[in-house]
Amino acid sequence: MFYTPQCSSLQRDYYDPSDFNSLFKYLIRIDAYYGIYRYYVSLSKGFEKYWGSLDLNNSMNLLRSYYNGKYDLFFNIMQKMKAFSTMHQWVANPKTGDMLICFASDTNIASLNLVHHFNLFELLNR
Repeated sequence: MFYTPQCSSLQRDYYDPSDFNSLFKYLIRIDAYYGIYRYYVSLSKGFEKYWGSLDLNNSMNLLRSYYNGKYDLFFNIMQKMKAFSTMHQWVANPKTGDMLICFASDTNIASLNLVHHFNLFELLNR
């Protein structure tokens, strides 16, 4: 929500309602649950494929690959249209406290940005 017209001029290009891409994104969002369903089905298939060999790093790699549409044509198109994004992605190991997290920026979705590693237990002890 923009408070002033000046703020709306600062919006990212993919929020611009004046082009064909925006119309396509609007049509996708009419049935947003289908897009979310496709994402989770695709991601579940990836986790099933690598079940038993998942660790912190390859879980994040798998999550980022599927989120970026590497294994699903529908999500590949959605990512190119910038119609499906997230503010952050994270994975954690509850036994060790190790976590990987990445955040979106004004130019990239979270899964295209740098991944940060930290240990939750060490942070809490500080």
